[in-house]
Amino acid sequence: MLREDTRKELWRMMNIFVGSFINADFEVILIPQRNIYFNLNNVNTIEDLQVKFIHWITRDTTFKNYRSREKYNEYLKTNFSREELVLVYEKLGSARNENLCRKFIKNKFNLKILK
Repeated sequence: MLREDTRKELWRMMNIFVGSFINADFEVILIPQRNIYFNLNNVNTIEDLQVKFIHWITRDTTFKNYRSREKYNEYLKTNFSREELVLVYEKLGSARNENLCRKFIKNKFNLKILK
């Protein structure tokens, strides 16, 4: 069960990704048309939620899909370019380096952490 603050953060995320939903497998499907999702198992805190988001959603933003990048930045309250998101994906995408990802989050998404 998600903590109350984490649940509210998840709903904030889902409101940004209009049409998103949680399926029976406890996966949050953010972009159904492209099957962009992550599993909510082991998510307890807002940081856990953001780690999953960065690990599994960043890849979609590295393509020429401006709308995904815009929503990604809106959720994290960042203003990353496509090139910067390529760096994020290379260092943290596909569940690479959870400790570095947590450090990146704790440092307010400072890209210097990844260089």
